[in-house]
Amino acid sequence: MPEKILEVASWGKYIYRSDIERHNFERKIKNDESGIRYFIYSSQWLASLYVVVEGWYSLKESDKAINELLSVYEDYVLTIKRCRNAVYHYQKDILDKRVEKAVSDGELRVWAGALLDEFIRFLYIYPFKKNGLSEESLHLQKEYLDLVGWVPKEAGWVMWYETYIFIFQYYEGSNSTILKRTPENDKSIEGAFRELKTVSANPYISMLSRIKANA
Repeated sequence: MPEKILEVASWGKYIYRSDIERHNFERKIKNDESGIRYFIYSSQWLASLYVVVEGWYSLKESDKAINELLSVYEDYVLTIKRCRNAVYHYQKDILDKRVEKAVSDGELRVWAGALLDEFIRFLYIYPFKKNGLSEESLHLQKEYLDLVGWVPKEAGWVMWYETYIFIFQYYEGSNSTILKRTPENDKSIEGAFRELKTVSANPYISMLSRIKANA
């Protein structure tokens, strides 16, 4: 397996941790946006996301959607860096005022969700970058995700790509044990493909004011 893909797989473990922190935040605080619990879980999730951003810069990869989220919201990148410092370095103050303000920023939380989902997308499709979608790439992807130790099944991008892969395998004839080629199934698959093209795999993006302003 190429060395670079091993580096990306290592980066993927930090994405996995950040996704766990996001779900912990969403599950633990529910609709309670006050108090120390909210501060702790939200800052922990944002701190973990900054570690992913650090890894991204270290990898020196490029992706249009990720680059835009990082450049247009450069101030938010600095904010989650402060969260990382506040969470992982001792602070004399009970609450860091800058972090407290950050975690109450609704757009920042939406941006964080959008960014993490784009990182998940990049991680998931990375094995296809060189040779495109092929059986060889799918085999490489399985080995690579085994190294990460995680398949982000709940992510919108992953569900989108898995549907796309299923359609690809249907036309290739490699999933005939699941769905055989018939005229009726061809129509169903064609309909699914048309619908897939209309689906927004990252709904957070449309909620970001600065992205909409740049569109």
